Amino acid sequence: ERLAALETASRKFDNEKRGLDLDRVQVNKKMAQIAAATLECGTKERDCVRMQRENVEWREKVKAKDGNARLIRVLSEEVDIWRAKIAAFEKSVLKYEAEKTMV
Repeated sequence: ERLAALETASRKFDNEKRGLDLDRVQVNKKMAQIAAATLECGTKERDCVRMQRENVEWREKVKAKDGNARLIRVLSEEVDIWRAKIAAFEKSVLKYEAEKTMV
């Protein structure tokens, strides 16, 4: 009877040990999953930082292009003003020459 109780206790201990071993395997699997997720998170975080940096660079380029477009518009307006002044001057020269030949 005592031997049967020892065998039962031994089987119970073996079952519990197997259960603990299975739990340990599950814990190791979870740890591996956590490590992989942490690595992936780090990669995604680096990607996010890189994309934010690229976004800032892109915005700066757009601002520079907008600034250049504004400068081109202003310079074009100044060129148009100077063209009008030149045309008016040429007109006055022609008028002066016409008056000079009449006299």
